[in-house]
Amino acid sequence: MSVRVVTRIGSPIPDNDPETSLQGDAAAVLNKIQRYSEAGVDRIVIEPRSSDLDDFLRQLARFADEITPHLSRTGA
Repeated sequence: MSVRVVTRIGSPIPDNDPETSLQGDAAAVLNKIQRYSEAGVDRIVIEPRSSDLDDFLRQLARFADEITPHLSRTGA
């Protein structure tokens, strides 16, 4: 099962429910990913929220640096 979620590492996403998005510091995002996994989600499509292209690229880099190393890949 997969899910697509609005994502932002660091500052909160204005006008967005934190329960239905990945937002906050790395620990909060990782905790939410773990909760999705426990619910049976095996793929997450992130939709980074940003104010401009530079912010978008920073968000992708932060996800790659702060989140991805903590994730495990199962299956092939």
